[in-house]
Amino acid sequence: MRTSIFNKFADLPQEFRDDFATLWDLPEQQRTRLTAYVSELFKAGTTGQCKKITDRAVSEIGGPAPPILRLLKLLQFISQEWNPMNDTPEDFLRDLGELALVPSEKAAEGHRFLLDFLSVVQADNQRRLQKIYASSLLPSLVGVSCLVDFRAIMERPFGSGLEDAIEQYQPRCLGFAPVIIVSVKCDSGHPNNFKFQCEPQELRIMMDQLQAALKDFESAKLSLPGGTE
Repeated sequence: MRTSIFNKFADLPQEFRDDFATLWDLPEQQRTRLTAYVSELFKAGTTGQCKKITDRAVSEIGGPAPPILRLLKLLQFISQEWNPMNDTPEDFLRDLGELALVPSEKAAEGHRFLLDFLSVVQADNQRRLQKIYASSLLPSLVGVSCLVDFRAIMERPFGSGLEDAIEQYQPRCLGFAPVIIVSVKCDSGHPNNFKFQCEPQELRIMMDQLQAALKDFESAKLSLPGGTE
């Protein structure tokens, strides 16, 4: 195999073959509209943004939702696995042909769709290359999610006394303490999903530091040779 996505598989999963079969079963008019949404999904930063894009795709493309969602996932996977240093559309099409993933009766329109789709993927090559080099030593951020949790405040929690007995334990809740839980997901590392909790003031300090880092980043770019705003 010539392209990165197929080199990962010792044996091609049946699900992958089924996904391609679904792609060719979709009417061409609907199929061609998938590309724009995959491009948006690749750049989405949060789960909420991805959901908005997929919901809009299902609504605007039309037809049954399950195959649309399945094909968005397939094309998004191809887009994510594309290696701008090694992969080319020509090699990708040759791999598909050797794996018999494009039926002969769909060859012309299939190749036309894939070339259009991969041209959009390749248009993002510079950003992909920058990301590859920027993340060559450390894990890269994939996404962040937050939620608010409420912790019950017990007047005298079990175990706080020297002779506590569970039979006599009668807890009384005095109220609740809100905390913010943050989940940070990275593309690699162990663990690649790190969670912590903080209070509002601590979160504000973190937000200030992140905003300061953005200003530092812009200032650093201007200091590079040829740097511009």
